[in-house]
Amino acid sequence: MDFEPFKGGKFVDSELGLIPKGWSTGTIYSYIDVIYGAPYKSALFNDKKQGLPLIRIRDLKTYTPQYYTKEVLPNTEYVECGDIIAGMDAEFIPHIWRGEKGVLNQRLCKFVPKYDYVSKYYIYSLVYPKLAFVQSYKVGTTVSHLGKADIDRFKVIVPPEDIIMQYSKIVNSYFAEIVKVSNENQILSSLRDTLLPKLMSGEISVEEVSLD
Repeated sequence: MDFEPFKGGKFVDSELGLIPKGWSTGTIYSYIDVIYGAPYKSALFNDKKQGLPLIRIRDLKTYTPQYYTKEVLPNTEYVECGDIIAGMDAEFIPHIWRGEKGVLNQRLCKFVPKYDYVSKYYIYSLVYPKLAFVQSYKVGTTVSHLGKADIDRFKVIVPPEDIIMQYSKIVNSYFAEIVKVSNENQILSSLRDTLLPKLMSGEISVEEVSLD
């Protein structure tokens, strides 16, 4: 695929420095809707897998929520495998969710493309340096927080629609493969955790285990 980021090779000044001629700048809301998690009641959490997984900040690295909830709030936001979410306390690096479907807890946010031609993975690439920058200047505070006011200040370069479409087509297959492999690893880990204690105790034998 031919990928021509801009024609003529000319740059012009902007509030974000030099940008290709024909491009512009805008707020992060040029492409993205930001959705915030809901305050689920901790008294209703359970570890018996009743309801849906509750996705908390601590789950972003493991993709394996420890608690579930049957509570449904007016602002309940569901998270699907492949969605872009970030914590809002202590660490703000965005994550591509690679676990099962769950609900978004408070102090997390989800970045959703506004338009069909904008890939979720383009959004990931767009917000990553912005959130990393906020992380860098909030280091040293007792407990660092990311707020809506921080996100409202994000300015981005706005390429023409066809450039975003080309970029999205290129990266979609790569990120989709990452999510697929990670999801398969989650399944294998779950099988290991289920079968290993039974093998160790003699409850089942190796001959009885079939991966077909």
